Amino acid sequence: MHRSSRLRSGGFTIIELLIVVVIIGVLAAITVVAFSNVQTRARDSERRSELSQMARVLGMYKVDKGGYPNTATGCPSGLNGSGSGWYNHEDGTATWPKSVMKCLTEAGYANATIVDPSKATYCANNDLTCHAYLINTCTAGTWLLVNMESIPQNSTFTDTMCGGSETWDTLYGVNYAIRID
Repeated sequence: MHRSSRLRSGGFTIIELLIVVVIIGVLAAITVVAFSNVQTRARDSERRSELSQMARVLGMYKVDKGGYPNTATGCPSGLNGSGSGWYNHEDGTATWPKSVMKCLTEAGYANATIVDPSKATYCANNDLTCHAYLINTCTAGTWLLVNMESIPQNSTFTDTMCGGSETWDTLYGVNYAIRID
């Protein structure tokens, strides 16, 4: 009796190998996208936590000094010493004499510098992808603001916060704020 069946070797065909490679590629792509979303949510969670810390520290400063860091409370910070503007930005000029964060640290209210997870201390006009902390005081209250990565942009978000003249949403992409006063 003659056997005509072919003996199969122990390897895989090229088609089987290609299918495995494609499946691994698809799984890798899904993992990368999922990991990116997790990182974005983690940075935004850190921003929310830091805004809460900033609000607590600013509240303590206000109780002791009668106001938030500005020229009137003995620490000219923010834009023109007003206490409003980029939370961590300073250049030593009359325009940005000292950062709000530096005032709080020097006065002993904060023992570590709080900076956005992106490490940005300020944003250029019309940079909607920048992430840095802002503080603003107006007759309607005091606000801490930031551009969250996981929240969609909204060009009218800050329009009614302090009487309608705010453009932080259209200039810097601000889409999240907490009122501290």
